[in-house]
Amino acid sequence: MISVPYYFFCLHFNSCMREHFRKIDIRKPNFLLCMDFETAISSRRIHQENFSINKLRDLDNGDTLKALETVLNILKKYNQTITFFVVFKLEKIFPGIIRKILSHGHEVGWHGYSHSFLMDKFILNKELDESYSLIKKYNIQGFQAPNITFFRAGYPLLKEYGLRYSSSIYGNSSNLYNIDGILGKRSHGFDPFG
Repeated sequence: MISVPYYFFCLHFNSCMREHFRKIDIRKPNFLLCMDFETAISSRRIHQENFSINKLRDLDNGDTLKALETVLNILKKYNQTITFFVVFKLEKIFPGIIRKILSHGHEVGWHGYSHSFLMDKFILNKELDESYSLIKKYNIQGFQAPNITFFRAGYPLLKEYGLRYSSSIYGNSSNLYNIDGILGKRSHGFDPFG
């Protein structure tokens, strides 16, 4: 077995790679990266306003698509692939955004529909229902909790909707728990599962 140095970066300080291990050049250090793809128009405050899709596009002023293009170009320049954990409402606002990410060889994971706090089964089920057609269409496998918050009873529901792994591990990863085949974590006295 060859030991290769890895550097893990992610918006919420977690590591979350699956397919990327196949593309590693063992002659140099590798950077494994995932990104939560969310914008100001996917914030809870904006979501509560119930703006039309056209109004959300106007508020965005093209920033989301510009940011995505910039990130995709940088990753292409350095021949890197990552996992984008996407707020799925962005696909409704900017149709084709998920397909575009996938077409560049990246993985897409689910980061909720509206970036709501996923604190109970009712909210989680609503978010999953809103996203299910896209989860199925694009064979989405991964999940990362919005707002660094999740609850233990939610993992079986994620599995019912076809999600196979959770990247919702923050901080010290030495305290991992396997919940029905999906990893979760207890951290710093706060129990995200309880």
